[in-house]
Amino acid sequence: MIREAPSGRTVPLVATHWRPPADRSRLRWAYRQVGPRHDRVDLTDAELRALCELERSLPGSRADRPPSARRRVRARLRGAVLALAPLVRLAPWLLPVGLAVMVAFVAVSVVVSFVGAVLTACGMAAVLHRVSRRLRARAARRRSLAP
Repeated sequence: MIREAPSGRTVPLVATHWRPPADRSRLRWAYRQVGPRHDRVDLTDAELRALCELERSLPGSRADRPPSARRRVRARLRGAVLALAPLVRLAPWLLPVGLAVMVAFVAVSVVVSFVGAVLTACGMAAVLHRVSRRLRARAARRRSLAP
């Protein structure tokens, strides 16, 4: 059996990264050069230091601050809506249920009949929303398939 001569490399090839020379400031690499070459500007170390100090002196972003009362209320409302999301699928069934409650209790209680009317209105809105959503999705599919 003939074997190949062993190669000089015994360690698998690992990607090596280019490193800047030791005499260059590390600040230069904090600002990566992106974009086209004609838009790039070379800054001296003093200019880079001044730029870093200016950035540190700027106030923090909104993420650093505690959320406002309005933002907390919106987050709670969003959480409640997401918690009710599985029930939204059943919302069109409010239409026949509301109609049945409204017709059955019209002679007994005006308040219960009004609740039936509200359920009917919510069911009708859910049906119309579902239909409009399907029509929009179908139109979007046609637009994406059109040449």
